[in-house]
Amino acid sequence: MKKLLVVFPLVFLLVGCQLTPYGEPDLPPTAGIYKTTNNGEDWEYLSNPERGQPISNMSVFSLRSDPMVPSVLYAGVFSTGIYRSWDAGQTWDSINRGIPAIQYAFINQITFDPNDTNTLYVVGRFDEIGKIVWGDNAGANWEYLYADALTTTDINSFTISHVNHRLFYATSRTKAFLRSEDKGQTWQAMHWFDGIPGKVITLPQNDNLIFVGVEGKGVMKSEDGGANWQVCTQEIEDERRGTRIINLPKVNDLAHNPLRPLSVYAITQSGIFFNSDGGDSWDSISDSLPLQRQDIRTIAFHPQDLDTFYIGAKDTLYITYNHGYSWDIKKLYIPDEIRHIVVDQRDPATIYLGVGVYED
Repeated sequence: MKKLLVVFPLVFLLVGCQLTPYGEPDLPPTAGIYKTTNNGEDWEYLSNPERGQPISNMSVFSLRSDPMVPSVLYAGVFSTGIYRSWDAGQTWDSINRGIPAIQYAFINQITFDPNDTNTLYVVGRFDEIGKIVWGDNAGANWEYLYADALTTTDINSFTISHVNHRLFYATSRTKAFLRSEDKGQTWQAMHWFDGIPGKVITLPQNDNLIFVGVEGKGVMKSEDGGANWQVCTQEIEDERRGTRIINLPKVNDLAHNPLRPLSVYAITQSGIFFNSDGGDSWDSISDSLPLQRQDIRTIAFHPQDLDTFYIGAKDTLYITYNHGYSWDIKKLYIPDEIRHIVVDQRDPATIYLGVGVYED
């Protein structure tokens, strides 16, 4: 496999993890998609225009692999739309048929239909407003998921119930929490938050247990399908440091580890916090991270080992094999930020990174 070549204004060649002087060619792209097949020891740039790969110097803010066929990848690319790869990222096709205003699109989430992974739902900003679009036939055709409640609602995040696959939830930048019981044909605004809600997730055992990261509030939880909400991170004891955190600032990501049925992970500007039982008790699991907390953007999980997970912060992938007590550092030496991580479900040593910069 070829080594990753990255040239900076001072111009260096990155070979493995060593920097050595190099000539003075033009500055190459650094945003895009990166891949390792040996757990981060070496990286391949999958957005190289010289190899006919179209996602060159383009920020990638969403990246997913098909749960049934991990070599099939989908990427949401800033200002150019949605791309699909059939061959583990070696080649990419633009699949934007039916989506207008792609030149202004900011695609931040890709979700697979649990019953058919050839059907996808995408959340993005099209014409400066957040919308949900859905596509069948592996994204060959796309349509807006229109409904009265969505025509002017600025959608921010979306999820499908693990139990009832007709049950959809969404949050909006207009501070609403929305629910659909008919696969998005009709929607009901269930609640209005005091701050702007971000990522929404549900847990596999319970349709009605929902978590949302809310600006200025931390993580909020509903136990009745979204009708009533409470802050569940109001006070967090940090046992390792002997300190207490009162409320959390911005929540960058929320995630559930499928190997831990009731788990919730909150990626915040104060660090990473772990909830093991779907309740209100949280543990800090990022004290040993050698970085500023607000740099953490995203999290992904090992498909077989419940104690191994991955986080992205600026140009570095951090891997823990003991649930946060120590970290393996995989630095890419690029100027852009890791925005999304995909771990191959059959070969966990293969990891993909979506890289880009966007001012939140």
